[in-house]
Amino acid sequence: MMVNDMARAALPVSAVVNTYCRQYEGLESTDEVTQIIRQLESQLRYNCRSESNEQTSRMLTALRALGNAGLAASQSTATLDRCARSNDVPTVVRVAAINAFRRFQCTDSIVRSLILSNA
Repeated sequence: MMVNDMARAALPVSAVVNTYCRQYEGLESTDEVTQIIRQLESQLRYNCRSESNEQTSRMLTALRALGNAGLAASQSTATLDRCARSNDVPTVVRVAAINAFRRFQCTDSIVRSLILSNA
């Protein structure tokens, strides 16, 4: 039941986190925001490898939610980068990991590296 609740809440909660962090600059690292981001990131495991369709579905939801959270999720760049670059995960997961960077700063070194290596 907790997994189902997380799946239903992830996208709206991450949108609220994004709005909160945009309105109150510098609050991306509050304990509450960090806890939400860690919960989402925990669905990705180390590098987005999944063993079932259900696990892949949870990962896709978490990746979309991290993208919604935007700069608040910048603490997850290393994990997102591993997911985006891994040839061992389905293409749909890799694309979702790349899309999760959509609200990040282009000056972030990992984002720049990802963009330049795929150019």
